[in-house]
Amino acid sequence: MGKLTKIANLQKTDKGTEHFEKHGYTEVYDLYIPEAGKYKLLEIGIYHGDSLRMWEEYNPELEIHALDIDENVLSYIQQPNPYHIYLGSQVDPVIIDKIGTKAGKLDFIIDDGSHICDHIVTSFRLLWPYLKSGGYYFIEDLHAPHAVREETIKLITSWLDGRHDSMILSNDAKLLTIKKK
Repeated sequence: MGKLTKIANLQKTDKGTEHFEKHGYTEVYDLYIPEAGKYKLLEIGIYHGDSLRMWEEYNPELEIHALDIDENVLSYIQQPNPYHIYLGSQVDPVIIDKIGTKAGKLDFIIDDGSHICDHIVTSFRLLWPYLKSGGYYFIEDLHAPHAVREETIKLITSWLDGRHDSMILSNDAKLLTIKKK
């Protein structure tokens, strides 16, 4: 078990291997997201903020940006905090541009938002320009029925075809990992 998974389990996030759906995404993230160094991460969908605390503990130098549609999320996150939290929809170009303008180029983007195919594809297209060359884009929970896994992957890969700036690294039942060249 990697360091990130241990932290995820302590923070009680389902990204680890012990809580709620026990996704185990942290075993993959441990391979790509360094535990030290200055990087920028955006997570879409933060629920009660468990994963934000996980990222902060894993790499204290990580600049963490988060987007959630539910304004109640702020009541679960201790104030003050080091996070940049935005309230709005993952398909709203105005909020995405606001994030991109404030954050600049991001090293990592994690979509744990609505899990709706159209939302996943739209936010991917809107956020792709804000992902650094060499950065990683992760799409979680593709097994959710409304994610329509095959359709989502088809739409994303067809949009990426001919762009020559991406490489799909892994495509399992739950998690899609894309690297920007």
